[in-house]
Amino acid sequence: MSKQLFTIEGISQPLQLIRSKKARYMRISINASAEVKVTIPWLTPAEAVYSLVHAKKDWILQTLAKIAQNRETTALPQLFTEQTVFNTRSHRLQINAHHTSQATIKIGNGLILVNYPHTIPISNPKLQDFIKKGITEALRIEAKHYLPKRLSELAMQHHFLYNDVFIKNLKSKWGSCSHQNNINLNLHLMRLPDKLIDYVLVHELTHTVVKNHSADFWNLLQAKMPDAKARHLEMKKYNANL
Repeated sequence: MSKQLFTIEGISQPLQLIRSKKARYMRISINASAEVKVTIPWLTPAEAVYSLVHAKKDWILQTLAKIAQNRETTALPQLFTEQTVFNTRSHRLQINAHHTSQATIKIGNGLILVNYPHTIPISNPKLQDFIKKGITEALRIEAKHYLPKRLSELAMQHHFLYNDVFIKNLKSKWGSCSHQNNINLNLHLMRLPDKLIDYVLVHELTHTVVKNHSADFWNLLQAKMPDAKARHLEMKKYNANL
């Protein structure tokens, strides 16, 4: 497999060209981070690539515009303050300024309790990162409680077998499945609606049978989840990290 960037007039960002010996046809995909990937069989000529992209140019631009719009409507707070209303599934964020020498986080009893020195402005980047760390840890607790159990339920329901499951703070992916059928799940899945969590879990379970995103993969996924493509599009509203 080889990867390189290329540009197309009228599209403001570079596109990623992926030549793969396993690919059987040309395919354009756009992920939740608005990365445009063009996957092609290894010996595909450049002319065919440019022809495909130009033919799909309107769709690419429309999809990128939708992702940008969805990011605005589902965006997380740009600045966490004492007035910020933010809830995970099981915890409520509470930020307090105190006469204390250092910031602290306590997670429990349904709260993500952040106390910080009143002498530090709430906009301090290190303090903002500290608050996000507290939210991430609360999501990790929730994810470890919910995701392995739900994955097991869906595997039994749809007759999949997997080896093990790991909860991680992934930076861009919602999940992955290894060749040994170990499934990695992003703890930030806990910020998604139930139906989209289920979509990601069944998506990764499908990879225990088909290791790529070929037509065989999508056919099997849709056999298990008929509205999979609609859920796939809805996933683009969300970002996989804080």
